[in-house]
Amino acid sequence: MAGAAPGGTRHRGAALTGARSATSATDPVAVAEREHARALNDAFRGRYDLSSRRLRRALDLLGFPSAGLAAEGSVHDDVSAQRVRIRLLVLLAGMEYELSGGEAGRDHLDEAITASHTIGARDLAFVVNQTLALRATRSGMVEEALTHFAAAEAFADDATNFDVCKMLVNRGTLHMERLELDSARRDLELCLKRAEGNPEFVTLAMMARHNLGYVEFLAGNLPAALRLMSEAADLGGEASPAVSLLDRSRVLIAAGLIDAADRTLTEAAEEFRHGRMWAYLAEAELARAECALLIGDLRRARALAGSARTRFRRRGNDEWRRRSELTLLAGDLAYGRPPSLLVGPAARLATEFSATHLPTYAKAARLIGCEALLLGGRVPEATQLFREVGPSERTDEIALRLRQRTVAAFLSQRRGQRAAAHREVQLGVAELARHQAQFGSVDLQTASALHGRRLVTLDLEMALAAGRPAGVFAALERGRALSHRLLPVTPPPAESAPLLTQLRQLSENLALIGPDPAQAASAARMRAEIADLQEQLQRIAWRSDGSRNVARYVGLKPVQDLVRRKGLQMVLYGRVHSELVAVVVGDGRPRLLRLSETQPVTELLSRLRADLNVLAFPTPPAALREAALASATRCLQRLDTLLLGPLELAERPVVVVPTADLSTLAWNALPSLHRRPVEVSPTAAAWWHRSHAARNGSVRVAAFAGPGLFASEKEVLELPKIWPDTEVFLGPDATGRALLQSAGSVSIAHVAAHGTHVGQNPLFSSLQLVDGPLFAYELDAAHVPQHVVLSACELGQVTVRPGEEALGLTSVLLQLGVCCVVAGVANVNDDLAADVMIGYHQRLANGSDSATALADAIAERGTVVPFTCFGAAWSA
Repeated sequence: MAGAAPGGTRHRGAALTGARSATSATDPVAVAEREHARALNDAFRGRYDLSSRRLRRALDLLGFPSAGLAAEGSVHDDVSAQRVRIRLLVLLAGMEYELSGGEAGRDHLDEAITASHTIGARDLAFVVNQTLALRATRSGMVEEALTHFAAAEAFADDATNFDVCKMLVNRGTLHMERLELDSARRDLELCLKRAEGNPEFVTLAMMARHNLGYVEFLAGNLPAALRLMSEAADLGGEASPAVSLLDRSRVLIAAGLIDAADRTLTEAAEEFRHGRMWAYLAEAELARAECALLIGDLRRARALAGSARTRFRRRGNDEWRRRSELTLLAGDLAYGRPPSLLVGPAARLATEFSATHLPTYAKAARLIGCEALLLGGRVPEATQLFREVGPSERTDEIALRLRQRTVAAFLSQRRGQRAAAHREVQLGVAELARHQAQFGSVDLQTASALHGRRLVTLDLEMALAAGRPAGVFAALERGRALSHRLLPVTPPPAESAPLLTQLRQLSENLALIGPDPAQAASAARMRAEIADLQEQLQRIAWRSDGSRNVARYVGLKPVQDLVRRKGLQMVLYGRVHSELVAVVVGDGRPRLLRLSETQPVTELLSRLRADLNVLAFPTPPAALREAALASATRCLQRLDTLLLGPLELAERPVVVVPTADLSTLAWNALPSLHRRPVEVSPTAAAWWHRSHAARNGSVRVAAFAGPGLFASEKEVLELPKIWPDTEVFLGPDATGRALLQSAGSVSIAHVAAHGTHVGQNPLFSSLQLVDGPLFAYELDAAHVPQHVVLSACELGQVTVRPGEEALGLTSVLLQLGVCCVVAGVANVNDDLAADVMIGYHQRLANGSDSATALADAIAERGTVVPFTCFGAAWSA
């Protein structure tokens, strides 16, 4: 945590000597004092190596070599020099400990203690004791740290205000280690109160506010944690930003943003290496191991955790070595190491963590041991060990709480208690829903589903083992319905607007450069600036609180009733390990079918998308077009056989609830679904809710023709002939601002504009309008139309996250409350798109719903058109 303030600190400008003010440029005491100030700044910046060298030179200058022997003619009898010497020794001890660990620097502290007693410097005795407390805290020796903090408090009345502030920050860190959050908050807030209004205290104020963010993280309030950490960074100060990055990464891991966390940790690790901050580097490696473990990269997880363990062992830091071993143990369990080899180490770690008052780590170790026992068939022993785990606590991270639910369900399953196992799964899913509901950002809502992946897999496995379609339906819905039952919050415009303006301008400039090799360096700089702006904007969004309300769960019966009433049939696809399964809902009893392996389907989807993108070129060479068309036809036929062949669907419209990757399939292009209305919804519950959404009385349309599309103006100018109440935006009027302003007051927003799906950062997928890109990030849940048509490019594409959540422009629109989105899942030829869209609107105006109108408009063209009707069919 950023609250670990280096020993020997003082506020800049305050004399160290107390007895006299050293002013002469040649006075060794004055020079040493200035060197101490510079060394302290180096320490705050994380340059422990530079700080250590500077401190040794200052001690030599005073005639007190760093080895502790006074040189002839030294000033060691001067009280002022002794005071400076004590401060130098204290800070040097801290630097040597950070560089080498173990007992490094302890001799300097002993020397400082003796010197402070000799001259009766109670204020410096305070500094020495609180530095010993910090050292013990960093080593995981909690009881020793408490003893030294108590000793320091005996001298608090004699200490400087700055030193007391530093002690409050460091003691707050210890309280956080012990999960005594109220005590931590009290110390940190008192530090802020003492530092208020004093610019010399800004670094400690920054640390205190940052650590208050960490307190909120430990309390489970992640948006508040990110807000406070951002506020702390805005304060400035001279603390190492890398330590703050390390803490922020832990919050991002808890939020499920693994890619962002790993990038943050990589940046922090480079800074730690540069400053030889080896203990912090080991912490960064351990956090990166946790990231790798969460996404299933087990080899990398074990390598990083092993490296961290070695570093902590070399430093003699047993507490953090144990934490590394715990992560290694979790990796070994997931990797498939014989469970009998894991039970003993798990029990040892649980005992050691309990002895050092780290109950959450002890709980994690017991859960690993319990799971290993279950895998080894030792159910009675696992039952006994699980009793020792105890109930979940509010300070347990979401990953630990869900692991406990997963192990409880696994245990109940092995004991033949199926109802109890299902209950644990449902309780875990409810916990995850509450965790997700704290976020206002759609980014965090979807990312945090990652933590429930094992629980969801177990739920589906149990349902499939029971073989009941209703149970599999419920498991599939529980597993992926969570984020779709939450309403995201638009980031504050005042904070975002300036950054969005810069992002738009840079994106435009990058597009103008294009692939010009002469501009490669400029393009690289722009891409780096764009990535930085996107990260800043994401951080703003992450700070938004959610409503904490979760939309009502919808079960099989109401869904089935609506499907039958509408004369439809619904197919829910699921994935368990490498196998696809499907539940078919329609007339009669629901049916459960096991389909193909996922690998061939994934390969066919990738090949089909590449073929469709070739066909979208205005004038591809005839041979290339023929080859692409033949390949696409083969892919579609094969996908039809794998995905639809076994289902024996009736000749009726279909609602598809796909896995995340299957949502990007051009379903209307499959031979079995030719001319068949198809609705593609992320969940059955989402389809049910949207199907009940109220319709506006009269249809109002806003139609936008973006730049660079030859047929876009022709397309949108046809719409007033179809829909009398249409406002057309052409040329300079077709702006993103106009779209945002009109969206909430119209029934249909039709956008004929280029778009871009940004795979690495889907919230910055965009529509290209005349004033630049309009990003998914900017869309407002309070102002969306019922129906959106995106008639160009591939804006139906999504990024599939590790938690099997899909995110892209179309999915964001649906989550914001749009009932139906028609969009392409691959590039579309401009002329073809315009013709299909005009036919689509004509049919829609004549009374067809959106799924039927799209199916008929596509069938009329007699070729593959990769448009899809997402959400629930909309009708005027």
